[in-house]
Amino acid sequence: MGNYKLMRSFFSNRLEVFAADKTPCSIIYTDESGRQQHTMGLITEFYEINNKEFLRLDNGTTVLIDSIVNVNGVPSIDFDNYC
Repeated sequence: MGNYKLMRSFFSNRLEVFAADKTPCSIIYTDESGRQQHTMGLITEFYEINNKEFLRLDNGTTVLIDSIVNVNGVPSIDFDNYC
């Protein structure tokens, strides 16, 4: 469980760098019905609701950070090995 939190923290930090650098992001995530979705845009905001972290893109899309499968072609589970 500790490794999961550390990895998610690192992943969240990487997302914050993408936002600060205004890096266009291609994000694949799993929606509430369990289907994979794809969206593209600039990360404009991070926020938390009921202890769940979300991000918002410049196109208005809101994504639960824990639902992200991959960002810019890099799987979220392997993000710490990529950077």
